[in-house]
Amino acid sequence: MSLSRNIPIAALRSFFAMFMLAIPVLVPYWRSLGLSMRETLELQALFGLSVVLLEVPTGYIADIFGRKTSVVLGGFIAGCAFSYLPFATTYLTLAIFEVTIALATTLVSGAEDAILYESLPVGGDRRRILGSFKFWSLAGETCSALLAGVLVVYSFETVLWTQAFTGWIPFICALFLVEPPRPKMEENTHRERLIAVVRQVFINDPLTRLVFINYVSIHRFSAGNWIHLYGIRVTFCGSRGGRIVLLYKGDDLRGLSGRL
Repeated sequence: MSLSRNIPIAALRSFFAMFMLAIPVLVPYWRSLGLSMRETLELQALFGLSVVLLEVPTGYIADIFGRKTSVVLGGFIAGCAFSYLPFATTYLTLAIFEVTIALATTLVSGAEDAILYESLPVGGDRRRILGSFKFWSLAGETCSALLAGVLVVYSFETVLWTQAFTGWIPFICALFLVEPPRPKMEENTHRERLIAVVRQVFINDPLTRLVFINYVSIHRFSAGNWIHLYGIRVTFCGSRGGRIVLLYKGDDLRGLSGRL
């Protein structure tokens, strides 16, 4: 089966993967449940920490079982997580949601990009195709924010139940992807390869480690964004929440990089 079909399917999957209606309203929704800003920051930090811990092993799973399998599994877990979200009304149940959606994110992260790159036509305009792929991803994020603003007028529950439905579309799209050919790894090298990957990322290469921490802190943690966008005082977040915010502010990240 032709790999070229992966390009429109991946673009459609990317659109709905970023069509996250719940994300723009999560903070006010959690506040309406009685959570403090400190607890809200802790939940977001839990998501980021889970991504840090799961990024490497889930990437290795994709190498062993296949990129399509990883994307399909990630889509299925994300669908389950968003279907569970309307029932998550306590700190503990929301923490379970954050860890689950982090697992889904890391399973798809990298695997979908690998499928897309290996499906690009040789000699074709790759920059245009990759740009189009990014466009659909941003379009999904934009459309979801606009629709969430309309739906939240009715209730938070309306947003969450709509998300519970649309959250399954990326999984359905992933089922139609074609797995690119890849060399099969030998069974007796799995442990050695995994150890080598962990050492490369966290021990041997300071630059790789810095890029990894920078990626997670800037793109996964939103605590600092809330401080700058909404003018939230760090003291309002509590002692633990305040430390989380200060750790991921730009100045402290640069200071941290100097010690790596």
